Amino acid sequence: MRKLYILFIIIYSFNSKAAQPAFSLGENLAFVPNRGQIITDDGSLATTVHYKASVPGLEFYITDSGISYVFLKHHRDEYDPALGGQPNPNFSPYTDFARTDMVLKNAVIDKNNVTQEFETESGWNFYYAHCPEGIVNLKGYHKLTYHEVYHNIDWVIYSDNSGKLKYEFVVKPGGDPANIKMEYKWAKVEV
Repeated sequence: MRKLYILFIIIYSFNSKAAQPAFSLGENLAFVPNRGQIITDDGSLATTVHYKASVPGLEFYITDSGISYVFLKHHRDEYDPALGGQPNPNFSPYTDFARTDMVLKNAVIDKNNVTQEFETESGWNFYYAHCPEGIVNLKGYHKLTYHEVYHNIDWVIYSDNSGKLKYEFVVKPGGDPANIKMEYKWAKVEV
């Protein structure tokens, strides 16, 4: 029995990734920091946006107040020239979208008090009219920890291999979980 116990300790000690979430670049969300590439509808810099992550049909924005979920449906002229189809000359592409915000009530979400973990190997390059010189080689991160969003409470946002956005709160000694309050805006909720 003693040999089995020692073998377990050795195997566990060499498996240092056992306590960490599993990450795979093709499957995990990457939170890309906003360094001026994101603008508002009126063309001004979106200074309240800290990070953006995307999956098909959905964009996540980590902001000064919480998370904004933007649901997208792109409408395109979906003809297939291989099947003899022809483009519709009267079709104009458009996008439907809806937004829901999850607000952390009375929280302090400080973009200067965040730990970024599990950096992506590749980076993103942004060339827009408002930044023609480019914002280049921005690395993404698979895990963010905002420290002290409430007294002695950290907010951890991450993605695992399922590709889903997840978040949790780490309540340290002296923290009160009752302080964590979430409000959903612009959502039609049916129970």
